[in-house]
Amino acid sequence: MIWAHQPRGCGPGEPDEHLFADARPLSFDRRSTAGGTLRRVSLNYDTVVAFIGSIPDGCWTTYGDVADAAGNRDAARRIGEWLLESGGSIPFYWRIINSKGKVPGGFIASTPGLPANPVEARNRLADEGVAFDSARASDRCLYTVQHLRAAGCPSDAEVMTASLLSEVETYVEGQIANLPRRLEGLLELVGTETLLADTVAINHAIIAHAPEDIPAHIRLGRAYQELGLIEQARTAFEAVIQLDSGHGIATNRLQELKRMDRGRGRQG
Repeated sequence: MIWAHQPRGCGPGEPDEHLFADARPLSFDRRSTAGGTLRRVSLNYDTVVAFIGSIPDGCWTTYGDVADAAGNRDAARRIGEWLLESGGSIPFYWRIINSKGKVPGGFIASTPGLPANPVEARNRLADEGVAFDSARASDRCLYTVQHLRAAGCPSDAEVMTASLLSEVETYVEGQIANLPRRLEGLLELVGTETLLADTVAINHAIIAHAPEDIPAHIRLGRAYQELGLIEQARTAFEAVIQLDSGHGIATNRLQELKRMDRGRGRQG
């Protein structure tokens, strides 16, 4: 159970991503705290969509938590501006209030049938099951990024990795369809690649012809590692160990991947 005290409706929700089709990506300039210079800050919009869409009935969250889900906790003010600019087009926008548990005085939206001002927003939250301690929304109903994670939803890094893997797999599938059918022709292409995804495609094709080709597995693992697809790289190097348990390059690469895992807070 996520909640220590669980009011009605405070279970994890499911994202309804198609509702966000018209929402705009979040990318903006902000003044850094060091040096006072402007720097570009990008927020992961896919994660914003998943997080806002997952806020359950009877719960509320803060601008800071939405910004945290987007990959930049310091972007809370920009999140508020974005929601204001949306005019109420973002579903569940009334469930995002300030860190004091209050609907901001500047809350305004123009979407027919949905809360259009602070009073209507507070009433909607109460109708959905949010408990209020005096004028403040109860912390028992506060929904955070940690609740999203506990519900099994992917982290920001996992979303980005899944997106990259999908793009690579789609590209590789298309490239393999156009590669030579004979092993000799594939081997002639080794070293001619300009893209890491081309290296993945060529060596997958070679391995399909020659599953015990250790250099092909090594090239494949290196390409995946450089792409940042760690699990796929690990699988390629482990295949080498299955063929040659003492292979030095594969052993070293697997140890390197394990160190990377530990650096990310995972148990190796």
